[in-house]
Amino acid sequence: MRSVLIAAQTLLLLFFTSVAAAQDINETQTKFDSPAPADLLRRWNCRATVLGNYLYIDGGELGELVDGKATSFPNNSTLSIDLSKSWLTSSVEIRANGKPVKDGPLSMGYEAIWNDPTGSAFYAWGGYTTGGVRPAAITKEGIWKFTVDGKGGGAWSLEKPSNPQVLKTLKYAEDGAYTATNTTGFWYGGFSGSTTDPSQTVDQAMPGLVSYDMTTQAWRNDSALALSPPNGTARGAKAEYVPRFGPNGIVMILGGLSYSPFGNPGRDEGGLDFSNLTFFDPVTRNIYWQTTTGTVPAARWRYCSVGIDGGNGTYEIFIFGGQTADKNLALDDVYVLSLPGFVWTKAAATSPGQPRSQHTCVVVGKRQLLVVGGANYNIPSGRWQDPDPFPQGLGLFDMTDLTWSKEGQYKADAEPYQSPKAVRDWYSKTDLSTLSWSSNEVKELFVTASGAVVPANQTASNTGSSGANGGSDSNSGSGDAPNTSQSPLSSTTPASSSGLSDSARIAVATMASVIGVAIVVAVTVFLVRRRYKKCLESRIDSPDFRPHGEGKPAIGLSEVYGDTEKRDPYAGRDASTAQRGHFPAPVLPAHLKYADLPPVNSPTELPIHRAYAELGGSATSATTTHYSPQEEHSQVAELSPETSSQATFASHPRNSPVRT
Repeated sequence: MRSVLIAAQTLLLLFFTSVAAAQDINETQTKFDSPAPADLLRRWNCRATVLGNYLYIDGGELGELVDGKATSFPNNSTLSIDLSKSWLTSSVEIRANGKPVKDGPLSMGYEAIWNDPTGSAFYAWGGYTTGGVRPAAITKEGIWKFTVDGKGGGAWSLEKPSNPQVLKTLKYAEDGAYTATNTTGFWYGGFSGSTTDPSQTVDQAMPGLVSYDMTTQAWRNDSALALSPPNGTARGAKAEYVPRFGPNGIVMILGGLSYSPFGNPGRDEGGLDFSNLTFFDPVTRNIYWQTTTGTVPAARWRYCSVGIDGGNGTYEIFIFGGQTADKNLALDDVYVLSLPGFVWTKAAATSPGQPRSQHTCVVVGKRQLLVVGGANYNIPSGRWQDPDPFPQGLGLFDMTDLTWSKEGQYKADAEPYQSPKAVRDWYSKTDLSTLSWSSNEVKELFVTASGAVVPANQTASNTGSSGANGGSDSNSGSGDAPNTSQSPLSSTTPASSSGLSDSARIAVATMASVIGVAIVVAVTVFLVRRRYKKCLESRIDSPDFRPHGEGKPAIGLSEVYGDTEKRDPYAGRDASTAQRGHFPAPVLPAHLKYADLPPVNSPTELPIHRAYAELGGSATSATTTHYSPQEEHSQVAELSPETSSQATFASHPRNSPVRT
């Protein structure tokens, strides 16, 4: 009996000891993931999103002072910041929610974050393993989902797919362009290597478009060479979902580096041009292109982007920082792309927080862009040890005034966003129908659907900013059904000084307008009917006239690919049709396995390549060598090439069995 009691006591002691140890690891973990403001040096390669009244930061790495010594760690917590009240970046509380040690997601860098359509969770997919963790620990059984509790916390769980065989064949990658619509998360391009996928032995630029339907839990992949010609690859690019235009909204691919789709990792062919942009319908997967005007930014990668609805018929995409494609120099500039005008505007203000890349940004509140993390590539070595001028790695930019907050003040009660004055002035002087559109289809997507654009002397309240889903960094689109129309605002012309009352003047003006419109309509109908009658009589008399139903049928604008049938989407089309700017769904069938795509020995030259070249768009020639992912992550190569921070990391309790 005594031996039984001793055994029971031993088991209880072991149980409580293990619980205490687990709690200690979790407390230690959260302590280092959210250090005191004075101890934080840098954050980099993390991702952020907004759900409800909270900002969430996940993944990446950080450098901090531990007992006065600079040390680097992976971020093993999901951080959160309360956005319901105003604060200063120097003192705001950053809450750390530690991830489960055994049954939680790994700490990843350059991952994707997709907000769930319900607004109660976000997904994390892809990225590279941090802290020397073996990629074999990456699971392909499902996708990690963080369900929030509405108080800055939440819980991680693994969501199983409805088609697991597709997920298991995907090559996981890092540094791709990602965004989410109100149903589907998208990932384009990126790099796959030994730190991203357990089955990958070489570094390889990944072509193709991966998507996850968050309502049906189904994975899909498509060939999409035309999204970033000529190679169909993009590293460090950004994607933005724009719900305002088109029947399903559009997804834009912006910037990044282009690599040849063969070799290890493939030849670096420089930066993708911002003067010729490609985008696609997220439902039909039809691909389009359009040239831009204004002050076009230089080619870059690893910058950040956000999107926000102007509330006046426009939608703006902001980009900040990054690295140049030719010399790898860090940038500190802000550019605004306004749609439907496809016009670029450069903000006069430069960042007070130094040039930076490897950062992320989101829309917070009603009109502010929040920058999270980043490293200064203009410092030749020890970048992660250089203290960030942004307190706690947080910087704030007013997207209406185009100014940085020197005090680092987040304003929860700020005025609603409206397009910057320079943008409004441009629209007041420009007739969109006269722009050089790539095709009638593209023109109809943007001009017809955009409705009235508010002139410079009028204002409008913002109708959608930091909601459910946005782009590679923002996750800031409205998440609702696309807004395809916008009514013009009332005129600000002063009333006349007649003796009539306001109501009488309104009645007279209304009656006169109705009578005038009726006369114009009647005359127009009469002239159109008379012209139509004459044209019909001349056609019937023509020897070439054929009744409807005879002759060769027309070819549709898109083709459908089944499991047993594959058609040539360009068969029967002449060269003029190929230059229209509208391209059907990807050439390869959707059911083709992602693993079967690379390497591509003879990539198909889609018509969009020729259109792109003839318009003067091309990849910027590179004069520098970019590290492969394996070189980057072996010893934090890009951030501390002269320091072996792994030795410091390995001796720290943080590198215990937490991530092995």
